[in-house]
Amino acid sequence: MLCHRRRGTEGTTALGVLAGYTGIAIHDHWSPSFTFGCDYGVCNEHHARELDGVTERDGQAWAQRMKIVLYDGLDLKHRYHDKGQDIPDTDITAITKRYEQCLLDGYAVTPEPPGNPLPKRGRPKRGKTLSLLDRLRDRTVEALRFLQDPHVPWSNN
Repeated sequence: MLCHRRRGTEGTTALGVLAGYTGIAIHDHWSPSFTFGCDYGVCNEHHARELDGVTERDGQAWAQRMKIVLYDGLDLKHRYHDKGQDIPDTDITAITKRYEQCLLDGYAVTPEPPGNPLPKRGRPKRGKTLSLLDRLRDRTVEALRFLQDPHVPWSNN
């Protein structure tokens, strides 16, 4: 087992994690995992669990709808990719539009945190729900990559 004093980008680079890897790495949004120089997909099972948390914690309906969108995408993957076929562009477009609408709905009901008059180091805290929305928005391509590429799994589990 290898070990490094730093667990982020510095440590993973020093240990040669995914050095020279040219495939598509599927992971759970850990920021250093986006620094390996390959293409990425993100684990939608992790998203589903976080969306359950939003539903249970905040009672926000968009989160349950987003989970349904992701599982509907998985159904398409099974229906087409498992038979060696591409998912039709119209189906990918429909899933993508539903995904984007869920994001809009989520931002509409999730208030921005109040500003802190005393600046602190680092990024301001956004809370679990806004952080999830930001990740889903900023990594839409990676979250839905499984629809485009039959070799990309829906989850890394």
